[in-house]
Amino acid sequence: MKKTRNILLVFLLAVGVYFSFNVATADKVGGSASDPLVTKSYVDSKLEFIDELAEKIERKLDDLEDADYDRKDKRRNDEEDDRDDRDESKKSDDYKKLEEKLALLEKANAEQKEELEKKDAELKDNDADSSENKDVPEGFSHSDFFTVLEAKQGEKLLLGASAECVLRAGEGLVVMGEYGGLADLTDGKDLRGDDAVPAQHLLLSSRNDGRGIFITSETTSYILVKGDYKLQ
Repeated sequence: MKKTRNILLVFLLAVGVYFSFNVATADKVGGSASDPLVTKSYVDSKLEFIDELAEKIERKLDDLEDADYDRKDKRRNDEEDDRDDRDESKKSDDYKKLEEKLALLEKANAEQKEELEKKDAELKDNDADSSENKDVPEGFSHSDFFTVLEAKQGEKLLLGASAECVLRAGEGLVVMGEYGGLADLTDGKDLRGDDAVPAQHLLLSSRNDGRGIFITSETTSYILVKGDYKLQ
């Protein structure tokens, strides 16, 4: 663009000079009737005219160059806008796919949660029915699984019929019932009243007649118990 501009400027200046002095080219003999002599002021005025013409040409070329840059900028901006539109369209498609996957996951999660809640409700109903069918002695608690109890010195753990227990930590003495003591299933022997309760042994109460364990240790004793029991 700059090279073309310079060539065009030189050409127009040459044309301007030619037409300004075309009188001199009409006859080779200066000072004749057809080619009168001119004054310096006349020549200066022509040169000034050429300068003005050159400035006009320069401004016109600047305007053309600015317009060309504007067109290039617009085309570049349009290309960038098109590229941005394509990127946004791709992002939009990816976002839609992600939303669809999330919707499917949420639906599956909701269905699974509903199924788990249904099963949990059924288990609670079964536990309630099972508890209602059990004949738990008055004042006793019942556990189908081994439950950890914390007992302090002077407390007594009473065991119901078929209840089991394990002294995990601490010390205690066997409390006799009306018909006997506790069965030590680990050693295969009976424990009578005031016998020391061996730690880590599985003990069984055959009747609900007041038999159990009296806690003697100063520190807290820990007992596993299953079945009917009462800590007092």
